Amino acid sequence: MRKFSIYCLCFLCIFTLKLNPTSASTNLDDVKETIVSFMNDLYENQLQHLNTVGSEIVIVKDGEIIYEQASGYEDEKAQKEVSIDETRFRIASISKTFTALAVMKLVEEGKIDLDENVNHYLSTFQIPDTFDEPITMRHLVTHTAGFDDKLMGMGDENWQDTESLREHLAENMPKRIREPGKFFQYSNHGLALACLH
Repeated sequence: MRKFSIYCLCFLCIFTLKLNPTSASTNLDDVKETIVSFMNDLYENQLQHLNTVGSEIVIVKDGEIIYEQASGYEDEKAQKEVSIDETRFRIASISKTFTALAVMKLVEEGKIDLDENVNHYLSTFQIPDTFDEPITMRHLVTHTAGFDDKLMGMGDENWQDTESLREHLAENMPKRIREPGKFFQYSNHGLALACLH
């Protein structure tokens, strides 16, 4: 399922560019045909290749559904089929892709400098100056900030009672264990910091 999700996201990124509303030559109907043809082949192929129990995909452009498809079971034991309207899949770290895309949109608009010290953008707390080189937005979106990271204690079923993301990040700042830009280390905290601009 992870591979399938990644393929779909790459595809979405490509067509996000092709559907740029500033392009006068874009014909949405022609693009829809291409999407449907491409996705039908990809979807069926990946379902068979990955032996997926259940999946769904919806592609939306400007609030309009361009493509939707569901297959398999939400609950295989109960034989409950996946429903586009009712079944929900957690996208988990795929959300990091959207965070990075949002960051790059702000870069295009001149609102963020990828190589500026991230502390410049943080208003309520600061990242400690553990090393001479500061952490930048480029480091955050490429997982090269040098943070230690953890997995335990990152989720809570009672989301209504949880603290804000800003509060959580400030109170649970991981140690800086490597100079930024030197090594790749997957970092949930780093990408979450990129959301605070």
